[in-house]
Amino acid sequence: MGKAVLKIIILILLLEGVFRAHERARKRQGLSWNAYGRQLLLGPRTEGRVPQYDFLRALTTFLVLLYHSAAMAQGKLHGDFAAAGRLLSAVVILSYGCNMLFVALSGALILPWREESLGRFYVRRFSRVVIPLVLYYLFYLRYTGELRLSAASFLSAARTIVTGPNQWTPHFWLIYTIIGLYLAAPFLRYALKQMPGRVLEGTGLLILAGASVKTLFAFLHMEWGPDCFLFGWTGVLVMGYLAVQPMEKRRERMLQAAGVVSAVILVILYQYWPELGSRLAFESPFMMLFAGAVMRTVLRRRRENGLLVRLISRYSYSILLIHWYIMFIWGEGTLGLNPFLWGESLVLAGIAVQAAVSLGLSLLFAVVFDQTIVYLAQSWWDRLCARLRRA
Repeated sequence: MGKAVLKIIILILLLEGVFRAHERARKRQGLSWNAYGRQLLLGPRTEGRVPQYDFLRALTTFLVLLYHSAAMAQGKLHGDFAAAGRLLSAVVILSYGCNMLFVALSGALILPWREESLGRFYVRRFSRVVIPLVLYYLFYLRYTGELRLSAASFLSAARTIVTGPNQWTPHFWLIYTIIGLYLAAPFLRYALKQMPGRVLEGTGLLILAGASVKTLFAFLHMEWGPDCFLFGWTGVLVMGYLAVQPMEKRRERMLQAAGVVSAVILVILYQYWPELGSRLAFESPFMMLFAGAVMRTVLRRRRENGLLVRLISRYSYSILLIHWYIMFIWGEGTLGLNPFLWGESLVLAGIAVQAAVSLGLSLLFAVVFDQTIVYLAQSWWDRLCARLRRA
């Protein structure tokens, strides 16, 4: 009884804190509740915002859910459905590019030069990236019973979060990878600013060459000894920056053609060597070229983004954090939502439905969680940083 009362008190105090934080922000901006609520949902209309990036972010978010649904279904599909299996393999390997697209998009967004101090860069990324990660991780730990209302339990949770993903949050590996890349991003940004055009081209060719050699050695079941930091996720981050730089139409068409050819090669290779799926998705030049071609194609898009695209883009990071719980722990475990809703012959339709429904439910969860708990924590952090700057 005492614990129940304590939980109610904590909930009331939390809701009061959230309301006060939103009220302060609304008054500071001089907005009505209607205008303020729209801004919360869709984000502020900032000058210089690139709507194509919003579309790309929304597309990549959907690909994450599509990949996880398709990959799980592939492991359970029987051999009687060969045609469906071949199509499913193509869906798996191409949607697997979501990880490379997320990192490449990060490079396109944070590596272009801007006047921003190191302190401001890290403070902003801590608020936008680390705080949501910690709070969503605590949600998972609370759900699994590993977090209780005690100092020892919170200390154990802190150790878990610092050490990386656990068995309930395997998808967090990408977030930890991106955080590591963000630590180096300000220095990469400065280095890229100093490079002339020919050196930038040489950097891109070096990254592709390294990825090609690593992929070749993977097919030979060998490891390549002389590795380089540019031949991993740092190289993908830089390639994302290079993919959105101004280029001649001839080179852009060459990149798009290379992306189409790479997609075909990826599908064929994955059909015959599925055990190399992660190497193809994470290290191969084919996936790099495919991701670069997708980015260039989206950048040429001139249509206005619809409400759904803007919402998904706004909450894409939080959807990435929570979708594992929504899709597998709650969706499959509680609702019975899985790719085989209509049998194995219609598995692709089942995958599309599972991915779409999970995306919608993840978006709903993200909106509520971000505008309450996450928003309150970010408000406290921003106020603390503002006081320290004034001191």
